Amino acid sequence: MKDETKIRTLEEIIKDLELEYPKGVDLVYIDYRDEIEDSATINKLIQNNTYYEEDQAWVWQADAQYESIDFILKEQLTNDELEHLSENDRDAINVWFYDHDTSKPEEQLLKNTRNKLFFYDTGLYIDSQEGNTAKETQKTIKQIAKTLKIDAKTHEKDLYSLINEAYYGGQLTVLFYDKPFDLIDPDAKENTITFPKLNVCIMDRSQGSGFDVTITEKVSLPFNRKNLWLDDAAGGYSYNSVCGPYLPAYECSPSIHYVKKQPKAKINQDLQDKAKLYAEWDKDLKKGICHFADPRYNSHDTEYRNDYPCGDKCKRCGRFFVD
Repeated sequence: MKDETKIRTLEEIIKDLELEYPKGVDLVYIDYRDEIEDSATINKLIQNNTYYEEDQAWVWQADAQYESIDFILKEQLTNDELEHLSENDRDAINVWFYDHDTSKPEEQLLKNTRNKLFFYDTGLYIDSQEGNTAKETQKTIKQIAKTLKIDAKTHEKDLYSLINEAYYGGQLTVLFYDKPFDLIDPDAKENTITFPKLNVCIMDRSQGSGFDVTITEKVSLPFNRKNLWLDDAAGGYSYNSVCGPYLPAYECSPSIHYVKKQPKAKINQDLQDKAKLYAEWDKDLKKGICHFADPRYNSHDTEYRNDYPCGDKCKRCGRFFVD
């Protein structure tokens, strides 16, 4: 209980705070409904296997800490003590609070974030199947089966459907719907990702096409975090926006772990480079600038042309989308 007749020294105030909060104090309150909504932020946290990025500008966090400290001091100090606190004393008290802050707002926000559609890139690109012979198709099936570590003959029908429907080709990926928080473990040693089932997809993010099949087999693949992507953050057309799948059907919680003598997974640098490029294009788009090379229809200010060939032409950069 505060003694209204005595003005405590800085040392006494801090000592009393230590007695009042022996296990620290939560300075940032996160409501159970709060979550991270920015796809790029979630993707960065997952690929870097961390709950917190040093370059994130959490301005609201600093404001919340300041407000909490101010509230606690009004509760723990008398009016006279508050008036007699020098600027240096207040700074010292703030430092004590920051050092004893037990809140983990970034981690809690990520824990609150709902399931998202992810894909793991296997590193294999499947060429367009236009004009392929039966022999060439069989060769592609065997190539996919080898990459996924499954038996080509057992899953021949599914793999044939996969490449036949994904007419334009694309990147061979594994889709899954999971909580972002469950994909992060900063202390883990990892080189393998194991899927209870495979939602295999050939994905063309540049043209906005793709197809997937489900293979009910447990499979382990070489793992590199830079090949793990949030569908909305990888650049180009997302699979969700193009195909509009029923996301709960892809619900799957892969385990990321370490296995001895696991071959090292190579980073798909092309995906990394394209994600950066699309991020730059998106920044320009906010300024009303589009790029001719950007294949996304919604990135352009188009008007329909009835002249042959019919289609939509961007009024800003001239890119043409044929009907």
